[in-house]
Amino acid sequence: MIDRPDAATRRSAIAALVTLLPIACGVAGAASLHSDDFAPAGTSGWTGGSFGGQITTRQSTDGPAGAGDPFLQLQTTAANLATHNSTAAWTGDFSALDAARVTVDLRSEPGSQPLAMRLVLFGPGSTSFRWTSATPADVPADGVWRSYEFSLAQEALSLVQGVTTYEALMPNVFRVMLRHDPGGASAGGQAVTATLGIDNLRLASAPIAGDYNADGAVDALDYAAWTAAYGTTTPSPADGNGDGSVDAADYTLWRDASGAAVATHGAPEPAALALLACSCPAICRRR
Repeated sequence: MIDRPDAATRRSAIAALVTLLPIACGVAGAASLHSDDFAPAGTSGWTGGSFGGQITTRQSTDGPAGAGDPFLQLQTTAANLATHNSTAAWTGDFSALDAARVTVDLRSEPGSQPLAMRLVLFGPGSTSFRWTSATPADVPADGVWRSYEFSLAQEALSLVQGVTTYEALMPNVFRVMLRHDPGGASAGGQAVTATLGIDNLRLASAPIAGDYNADGAVDALDYAAWTAAYGTTTPSPADGNGDGSVDAADYTLWRDASGAAVATHGAPEPAALALLACSCPAICRRR
């Protein structure tokens, strides 16, 4: 006579199998450390999905950099506020990338209800498993762009749906979402009436001094990012020392991290970028 496992044992075995299946089968996608700034036409794969009452649009101007800087806008009236991305750049193996955080610029318009934004990760390999930021980021409704960072560390995330592990999630991320979810972390968020601007969504490694484009390397691309933002006081990754402006101090930080010197005295003029590009292979240094 063969002993049959009890119901609890069978449920536990099924849950373990469901967790392992996405790992065995793999996840379509090749996640990359990158930034979505909505400069190309379209929304770079960010969508409001089937959220009734929400309108998701690309605005062509008035992003964090001002006139001519496009951004994504979410508008809701007594509905959930969220946007998600399931494209190849945002799905797949986060562990292999050493992905450590998602950074984003957010602006809530005056008249909006209070917003508490969380990062949501779906996986491994399915929307059946959902992880969300343990602590939300409060976004004041004052029309001001601010930079936010959501950690991907295990202690910064809460499992709110399904039975799985963090170790199974990180190599098999299925979808990434930003969602309004006040109070305790939940699997579905809450309805709100608000208008939210979103820009410069980055999947990034742990911070590296001088790595202004968050690609894990300190090189000429970061000098280009510094040059493009030089003199601005709007939120920018090129503000490496966090003093509220992109200036010579941020160039010095990049220079010391890369080992490159574009000029012998002080910070170079932005026009010096062309000279730097010629010497790029010699100055790159990866983490």
